[in-house]
Amino acid sequence: MLQIMQSFSRTKICWALLFLVGVGLLCCGLAFQYYLRLDPCVNCVYERAYVCCFILAGVLGFIGSSLLLFRFIASLTLLASSVGGFITSLEHFKDTHLQDEKGLGLGASCQLNTNFPEFLPLDQYLPWIFKAQGTCKPLDWEFLSLDMPEWLLIIFFCGIIAGSLLLVAQFMRPKPRDFTSLYK
Repeated sequence: MLQIMQSFSRTKICWALLFLVGVGLLCCGLAFQYYLRLDPCVNCVYERAYVCCFILAGVLGFIGSSLLLFRFIASLTLLASSVGGFITSLEHFKDTHLQDEKGLGLGASCQLNTNFPEFLPLDQYLPWIFKAQGTCKPLDWEFLSLDMPEWLLIIFFCGIIAGSLLLVAQFMRPKPRDFTSLYK
């Protein structure tokens, strides 16, 4: 399986798919915000930032799909953003499913203002994407009996698996081709 992952990661299709998944997830988040009028909370905004790292990993892998260094960096970016997104989604899940003393659902990580680093204030650069305007509760959306934080946990867990497999596959030795078996 790792041989298949390694050969697939050498193609531009692999990284284009990752790019499209990231763009699709970001577009879903924006559709929830602007079409369904579900204001994003701080955790939603952080999760969007991690999804944007999927897009970045896809671009890096696409540009350097034939170079080990680019594939390694892209795989590591996918894995790191998936782990960060999973942790944020877990906090988001806790905040939405565990009530605080006042019953508001404002847990420790559900703040009202984002806390991006000073060198990359995404909420100031792209406020239509990264400005938090809501709180973690109430949850107004469900699909297949799972709410937004639960779906994000699944998405980022799948990203962890894919990123881990891609990262490990980069260090596999390519299987030598046996051209004699073609003529038997």
